[in-house]
Amino acid sequence: MIEKIKFSLNNMLILGQGTVDLGREITLKTHVSVDAQKSGISRNENFKEAQIDIAGSYYKKVFQGQGAFVLFFNKDKDSVRSPNRIECDLKGLVLKFHSLRNFEIQVGKSRTAFFINDKMHKLITDNIDSAVSLSTTKYKYFQIQSPFYGGSLKGSAWLDMTQLPFKFISIIKLSKVKTDKFKEFIDHLTGIKGEMGSLIRIRNDPELEIKGDASIKKGMTSGYAFLDWLGDTFAAPSVKNLNFYNSSFKFLVTRKNEGLSEIIFKSRLLGLKGYYLVDKDNMVSSKMSVTFSRSLTKESSKMRTVFGLYDKTMPAITFDFQLSGNENALNFQWLPSEAKRKIQDRIPNFIERGIERKIDAMMDTQSSPKKAVPADESAP
Repeated sequence: MIEKIKFSLNNMLILGQGTVDLGREITLKTHVSVDAQKSGISRNENFKEAQIDIAGSYYKKVFQGQGAFVLFFNKDKDSVRSPNRIECDLKGLVLKFHSLRNFEIQVGKSRTAFFINDKMHKLITDNIDSAVSLSTTKYKYFQIQSPFYGGSLKGSAWLDMTQLPFKFISIIKLSKVKTDKFKEFIDHLTGIKGEMGSLIRIRNDPELEIKGDASIKKGMTSGYAFLDWLGDTFAAPSVKNLNFYNSSFKFLVTRKNEGLSEIIFKSRLLGLKGYYLVDKDNMVSSKMSVTFSRSLTKESSKMRTVFGLYDKTMPAITFDFQLSGNENALNFQWLPSEAKRKIQDRIPNFIERGIERKIDAMMDTQSSPKKAVPADESAP
């Protein structure tokens, strides 16, 4: 029976405690702690410590049990997105060994929580199947598949274990994922309901990078600040809650920034193209081109005024907007465009700083002729 073991690996102190019974059926209940404070490992300098618990039994090349781990990280001054800690709980853990270098891993239930600025992001997966090959000298190969939030996950990873921290590259494919169930993990999906497919590439050398592309089909939006602002600005409440048939984008996440690019959004009432970037200070840089359908004139008097400046055969008009400021308190600005200039031409003695208020006044006057709106030449 082994009750305690202690050693150092690459200046990391590793301490194992518990019980291991080396009988006909090997049973174990262990706690392992890893202290990396003095490791000096440059690629993962924010890693602080790990606490790992494993319990179960091994018999006839099969291990059955459960496991859990908690990873702690120092504050990363270059990122507001890096986790403070990661907690994972594994139930129904099964390892089937075909040899010491080739085995399968099955997990009945996996619950992982990422704490970023003390806010929890949850990732839940059930019935995970994974195959592991350690046969090559340098790169170890992993395959994984699992049901995933109403859809499926399939992935592969290559791990270089010749140095610490390990270097890895991973490719993950998501199919038919229900975004309303996935929102507890990705904030940007809050307010979108639909089926998502995505191809994700992850690597940690020279620094952690997550990138890929995604598409969402047959969806609905609700509670998006920009769409709410558009709905209020143009008196078009349907814009706030849109049924859309397709949305796609590319994404990139690094330590210092994250963002969406090549955003394309298509619905019957509105189309949208642009990009959305967030830096390490949580400041947003974004531009969006929004195409409004003439169908909006059925509900919006302001849109009837705007479309009245064009030929009746014009099916849609496009405005450009800029989003900026802190991500939690965004500012929206209407940028110059041909459509905006047409409206400006209808406003006498136009002053740029007051354009939005003057456009509102002109629209209200045009759509409600019985109620005069006083001119306001002062800046807002």
